[in-house]
Amino acid sequence: MSNPRPILALALLLWLPGRLPAAAAAAALSLTASDRVEMLPNLLKGPSASAQVTVYSPGGGTVRLRILRQGGRTLRSLWSGRMAAKALRSLAWDGKDDAGQPAASGIYEVVFEDGDGTRQMKRVLVLR
Repeated sequence: MSNPRPILALALLLWLPGRLPAAAAAAALSLTASDRVEMLPNLLKGPSASAQVTVYSPGGGTVRLRILRQGGRTLRSLWSGRMAAKALRSLAWDGKDDAGQPAASGIYEVVFEDGDGTRQMKRVLVLR
């Protein structure tokens, strides 16, 4: 069995108010063809923390990226649209729900649904 070709993608980054993410390039991760979404670190701490999520779509098509609360309900719809095959897309989450209210402390799931029917999720911890 051969290893899938690695694909370079940015990770979920903690953004601190008033500071640029100087370590963004150093925090890039190597995703395999089976990975669709990755994040590092998986923690949002403080009332004004925000994050960047990068997703990969090997097959392209209509995709969706959402933040789910425990129980599977959508907290925030980050993006829905078409992606080209083998495309990377970077999106920001400001730690808020669809109504603009800060997410409460807890564990959330970042869910990426690809055009080929693949659903992949990662967990993120929010501390207020």
